[in-house]
Amino acid sequence: MFNIQALKVGTFNVLIWHKKQDKKLAFELEPGFTPYIQDPTNPNTIYAGYSDVWKSTDKGDSWTKISTVNSTNKLKNIFVAPSNTQVIIISDNTKIWKTTNGGTSWSEITGSLPTNYNLISSILIKNGDHQTYWVTLAQFDTNKVFQTSDGGTTWINISDESYQLPAYSLIQNKQILSETHLYIGTELGIYLKRVCQLGSIQQQRAASVKWNLDIYENRHGIRYKVKLFAKSIEVHPVYY
Repeated sequence: MFNIQALKVGTFNVLIWHKKQDKKLAFELEPGFTPYIQDPTNPNTIYAGYSDVWKSTDKGDSWTKISTVNSTNKLKNIFVAPSNTQVIIISDNTKIWKTTNGGTSWSEITGSLPTNYNLISSILIKNGDHQTYWVTLAQFDTNKVFQTSDGGTTWINISDESYQLPAYSLIQNKQILSETHLYIGTELGIYLKRVCQLGSIQQQRAASVKWNLDIYENRHGIRYKVKLFAKSIEVHPVYY
């Protein structure tokens, strides 16, 4: 078995894996950081990334490689569609891939995303719609949040041009059904983007914070945590 220690590095959630002496590492993971995600419908299934995506269906006792992308930059993000777990998207710093058959085949969907000078910081699939994805980019310009509604064939910039801040993390408030609420973690705070049923987009400051941050969701609703000087973490609710 492996001990998994959750760490916080910059604005990214990462894991560091420690190998015990009584069991050899089952796949190509060397000491370092790796993205991971639990299947939204089956808690026994876990996905982890390194150069490729690895899948466990027995809580991590055994692993099988399910991709052949062989990223030289190593994967940074994995997301499984809540409405269709056969749909998985992954990314490294500059490219995004997807599978629609649980990992049997993969295709790159980076398309027109301006990743030649922006780093991909997070990816997200819309709850209830496995064709809509969001991507955040980390750069001081107007290219912060992009959306596709056709599975990655085309991308549009839905950023607010008045806030030229790097975007580091993104989460959808699944408790709101009448419209889409996106919480975006940036260099200087969290922003709420509201996409109404008619398609109009409104964006407002949801919270004012300093230093790097990451946002997450638990059973009590949307919350965010703030990292201060790499020495302490505070947790506060985000109200909307």
